[in-house]
Amino acid sequence: MGELCITTLGWEGAADVGQRLVQIVPADIRSEFVVNGEVASLKLHLEEQSIEALRIKVDAMLALFAEEEAQ
Repeated sequence: MGELCITTLGWEGAADVGQRLVQIVPADIRSEFVVNGEVASLKLHLEEQSIEALRIKVDAMLALFAEEEAQ
């Protein structure tokens, strides 16, 4: 069995922004979304076979979230 690189990416903020972010999470990424009043938290659990592949996936998700959050 090879190595598995794992990380969790978290976001917390306004529930309306969180609703938009959770809609753009790719289907192959496990996520947890919790709304508590007007505040939401979103956690993404990312896994890849190498650190480089994991870095690329994390960078892609951060760029996607930044683009959506800016709207």
